[in-house]
Amino acid sequence: MTQRILLALLCLAPLAAQDPPCEIGMVVKAGALNYNARIVEFNAAKGLYKVEYVTGYKGDIEWLPPSGLKTCKAGAAAPVAAGWFQGVWQLNKGGGGAWNRNPSTGSWRVTGLDVAGAPPIRLAGDGSYEWIINNTETIRGRWRAAQQNELKYGYDRKGTVMLIERGEFGQNWLVTRELVGTADGRDRIVLESPDGLTYRGNRVGNGVAAVGGGAPAAGTSVSKGNVTIGYDPGRWTVTPNADGFRFVSKDEKAFAILMVDSSQRSAAGFAKILMENMSRSGRAPRVVSQQERTRNGVTSLEMRMEVVVADAPYSYLAAFQATGQGGAALVTFTRPADFASHEADLGALINSLRVQ
Repeated sequence: MTQRILLALLCLAPLAAQDPPCEIGMVVKAGALNYNARIVEFNAAKGLYKVEYVTGYKGDIEWLPPSGLKTCKAGAAAPVAAGWFQGVWQLNKGGGGAWNRNPSTGSWRVTGLDVAGAPPIRLAGDGSYEWIINNTETIRGRWRAAQQNELKYGYDRKGTVMLIERGEFGQNWLVTRELVGTADGRDRIVLESPDGLTYRGNRVGNGVAAVGGGAPAAGTSVSKGNVTIGYDPGRWTVTPNADGFRFVSKDEKAFAILMVDSSQRSAAGFAKILMENMSRSGRAPRVVSQQERTRNGVTSLEMRMEVVVADAPYSYLAAFQATGQGGAALVTFTRPADFASHEADLGALINSLRVQ
């Protein structure tokens, strides 16, 4: 009898509500304090959702991992490819936080701090690395995918794991992507030594120019009108053309075209014109991801695209910027098989683009 009553009660109990799939435009509980936020964008390459808070930090923008969305079901972020780790990473031994006020909305919130800055590390596409330890010591060596027997406990749940051979203190360091909520959406990594010492790193753009992320050295920039772009002459051959400049990588597998147009006043408008021209010429682009960033005080509309040219596929990274003085379109591309090994160099060109 007792069992029949219990079964009857269970049958009468309401089924637990299932969270709906996360979709663009949906308002959900999000972030550490579960405020309401509208999902604005999902960037599959980063594994992050861009949200705008409608309560609490009203108007604030934050990039969140799938675990940061509480009342919708977000799929786990896909592991990144090994090439994702290429580039320059500004390291820190940070932690903690501080109250900061959003100047546009007036809301207060706790933001993370990079308390103790550390010198940067550059992971190159050829498997080499350069790790600046201090102003007198730089370590150079190799980095690669970590083997199963080299992983520490719990690393089998961290996605792609790379290994820096004989880094600081002569130790092998494990490197993984860090999925955390950030205001800027920058890529982040964690480096951990065998004895537990940890560094966190923020991508310095996708740059692979001078380690440290400084401005291009003298003689490594070209200008036209209100547009300047820096480049590494050891990696690119540059020639002027009627609209700007053409860049060809030293191995002739990556290309970039800088188009300067004084009549353009809108990054989005310039992008629309280029996309329409490509479609009319039979090279209709498929936009993989798109986002806006602020670079040197100017809005930069940036796209990752796939394009077929004469039956051959190409991977594109493009950036559009404009001010009252005119605009620039920087279109970079490679064959898909060459994209991962050149992505950091293409990103470095985009990072150095300046429109005044």
